[in-house]
Amino acid sequence: MCHFRSLILSGHSAGSHLCGMIFSSSWFGSLAKEEKRIFKGVFHLAGIFDLQPLIDIYVNEPLKMDLAEAQANSPLLLTAKMSHNFDEEDLKKTFHIELIVGEFDSPAFISQGKSYAEKVSD
Repeated sequence: MCHFRSLILSGHSAGSHLCGMIFSSSWFGSLAKEEKRIFKGVFHLAGIFDLQPLIDIYVNEPLKMDLAEAQANSPLLLTAKMSHNFDEEDLKKTFHIELIVGEFDSPAFISQGKSYAEKVSD
């Protein structure tokens, strides 16, 4: 059993993506309710939540990610799974999500941040 009182995750760009993946993961879903309660929130800083646009750009050259992999690893497309992982009402009430995007960040970061915010707040 973990002895932490609470954890708040934070990540920028790809780190933010990883935070989204954690809360959508089977691992998080399999935690006992008491263990899930340790996680109090997440700060997403200019996150990348949809990997599909990366398929055709240079970033994907070393990854060689195909469409199916991009979809399976896009937090924006996994919000239903995240919601299921927080299926108990008291978990939803005590978990806070903050999405922060800079005014002059790329339009893609701003758009994805808005889309993700809308989906996780439903």
